Amino acid sequence: LEMLPARTLKGRVVDTDGKPVAGAEIDDRQGLQKFEPGIRSAVTDQEGWFEITDLEAYRPKKYSYEILTVRHHDYVRQEFPTKTWPEKFDITLKKHTMIEGNVVLDESGRPVEKADVGFFNKEERYSYYARTDADGKFEAKLLPPGPYQVRVTADSRPVLGIKDFMPPKPGEPLTFRVKEGG
Repeated sequence: LEMLPARTLKGRVVDTDGKPVAGAEIDDRQGLQKFEPGIRSAVTDQEGWFEITDLEAYRPKKYSYEILTVRHHDYVRQEFPTKTWPEKFDITLKKHTMIEGNVVLDESGRPVEKADVGFFNKEERYSYYARTDADGKFEAKLLPPGPYQVRVTADSRPVLGIKDFMPPKPGEPLTFRVKEGG
């Protein structure tokens, strides 16, 4: 029986402006249920550098690829599937978009409580759902930038669909007006 040495993966995490991202969690999550510091994982330092020193040297054929997951509360979570890792892997994280808005009835402007607002980004293969409160307000956090398809449902019925929706700038009001009964 031959024991193979663990593989090492080094790299740097920066934002789209090239600034280092400190505190990003990076891990090879194959088989892990949650982030476990120090087990096939690393956290970036102040300059954005990381090093994972215990990646498996060999993976049985039942695993066709590995997934490196990168998370930070100010950025969109990213996953990188690969069959092999280079010795150095640099990562650029995108800032997330936060959408705040409300859903109201078109005729009266009355808030729609418990409406589901779904955002689907095909480019990033990402979806997010938010539910309106008693005032018809919702928040959709940590969305990747870009165009979305939006679907609003109330009482389990679709009431609004929008293709190629571009989120407004932060702080700009967003109101989805729907017709009563769909």
